[in-house]
Amino acid sequence: MKRLLLLPIVAFLLASCSQDISTNTPGFQAKQNDSLLFRAIDSRAFYNDQGNLIIEGSTDIETMRFNIGLLDQSSEGLSSDNNRGNVASFEDVDGNIFSTAIPGGTGEIRIIMNSDNSLNANFNFTALRIGQTMTFSEGVMYKVPIVEPFDPDDDDDGIDDRFTARVNTVSFNPTVITSALAGGVLTISGATSTQDITLRFPSNTGPGDYDFTEAGAITGVYTVSSASNVSTTGQLKIISNDTENRVISGEFVFTAGSFEITDGQFFINY
Repeated sequence: MKRLLLLPIVAFLLASCSQDISTNTPGFQAKQNDSLLFRAIDSRAFYNDQGNLIIEGSTDIETMRFNIGLLDQSSEGLSSDNNRGNVASFEDVDGNIFSTAIPGGTGEIRIIMNSDNSLNANFNFTALRIGQTMTFSEGVMYKVPIVEPFDPDDDDDGIDDRFTARVNTVSFNPTVITSALAGGVLTISGATSTQDITLRFPSNTGPGDYDFTEAGAITGVYTVSSASNVSTTGQLKIISNDTENRVISGEFVFTAGSFEITDGQFFINY
């Protein structure tokens, strides 16, 4: 398990986007693409089974997430080539997931741990998906609660995320696996530098077989060369879904345009 080293900083200067974030407790916001304001209506932090610090802020339609693998200095890099497991990601209104883990992603976050089991931070990052870029600047977190404090005596029996499939019989092994939960919808995505597969379905979907559709609650999307192909037919099989501990496993096959996605399997901590 990784240990979080508390930073010996007694004062923390909060930046502001367009409004004073200190009027909101907790607060979580950032300037999006230099023109829009992302302001979370729900924010929280927790430690996953690997000891990583997860920080999430969400609106009704969007989610921002930080996965901090190791924090032992005042500023943590979020670039795709950092060797500390630090990643920032953003899911937009259409369910597209942008990540700093994609080559070319950059960013930085500075976290201050408070004595009341909450955290403050400021951050900026540039996240990518195939053919698209999303930039966040002047990011601020204030009094974000840590809802599941890290217990270093707990056994580390967590299992890493897995996501594999075949695209027109060719093996698809993503270099980046992400998940996001917003508005009762779970989005799971596996991506390489040139393609990604995304699954979306209600987060409370229980074990069983379900049909993929083009515009229904359960959809699959295959993106290549910046073109997204939405599922027209196919099946999602949920093997297990532990909504309390947020762990899900399943299998999938679907047709999207001229692409046949087969032998899909996933095990995700969301």
